[in-house]
Amino acid sequence: MKRMAYVLLVGLLVCMTACSSQAQNKTNEVNQSEAQASTNQPQMNIEEIVEGNYASVAGIWVSDSGERLVFNASGLATSNYQPEAATLTYFGTAEMIVVGSGTLKSTFLLEMIPAGVTIPEQVDDAGNLLFQDNSDASKDRLWTGTGSYPFLETGHFFYRVE
Repeated sequence: MKRMAYVLLVGLLVCMTACSSQAQNKTNEVNQSEAQASTNQPQMNIEEIVEGNYASVAGIWVSDSGERLVFNASGLATSNYQPEAATLTYFGTAEMIVVGSGTLKSTFLLEMIPAGVTIPEQVDDAGNLLFQDNSDASKDRLWTGTGSYPFLETGHFFYRVE
């Protein structure tokens, strides 16, 4: 009887070790897949963007309000918007004016902000806070606003989802 209990105990330990090893392998596979997915997206390169190469921002970008902007290697991938050439800014971003065409006659400012760049607070002459960067600076992001001066009016941050 003791021998049978010993054999069952050893068998149970072997089974538990094998199951634990399989679970650890699955966890490692998931972690590797997540790491590969995050490294598959290139980091935003504002120097290339200014030269007309938008490959580093290609994909779908979504704002907190659900608005979407789609980029391919050539720029905005929609015929409703005609962007002007991007320029580098003292914020460490690339900036462009985007003009709506067809039924979309609106114009907006688009800032491309690489991960690691934080926009400083913007205040008026009286010291009143006009803008505070509450975005996730660990990620590449876009910011759109309707005025001609960056970060001095209400705008939206966009993050890449694909």
